Amino acid sequence: VLSAYNTTAKSAFKRSGAWQLSHFQGVLNGLHINKLVDERLSVKKASYAAVQELKKNEALFDHPKKAMLAFVFGKIKIKNLCRRVGEDCTVNDLLKVAPKEITDFMAAYQATVAFLGQNKFVFNQELQKTGEAKVRLQTHFEQISAVLPISVNELRFLNPQYPYFILPEQATITLPEKLI
Repeated sequence: VLSAYNTTAKSAFKRSGAWQLSHFQGVLNGLHINKLVDERLSVKKASYAAVQELKKNEALFDHPKKAMLAFVFGKIKIKNLCRRVGEDCTVNDLLKVAPKEITDFMAAYQATVAFLGQNKFVFNQELQKTGEAKVRLQTHFEQISAVLPISVNELRFLNPQYPYFILPEQATITLPEKLI
């Protein structure tokens, strides 16, 4: 719902990746974010961070849907809605007084859940096996492509966390297993 499964999605609210994590959600959950690296764009690392954030929210709100709303719209906004409606309110009670952006999100979320409940994704090809390699010096994807039989586009696909296609010193790069 947040990114339509687009791992490189960026929102107008400076959220990034498939999980649309904010900068602070990423950093507070262990992701590395700076001018060369944005691990919110790495599906594996961002998924772990998103789950950690959702767990924190569920402990705070004691309800999975409220936790999800807090993940998307912020803990303060959902806390304020809960106070306005009553601390032991249901999600339906919240949605009655919630702004349109929240009710629209919940409608899209419910439609996505219904769709995924009825449909299954079937891969028509086997997924490529990958591994990670450490790079000692700052390196551009084009330099790697010049030495290894891999295109820059494939490197971009495998390593979306490097938005400028530059690996900083001591970075880890994902490559097809046969190229490690």
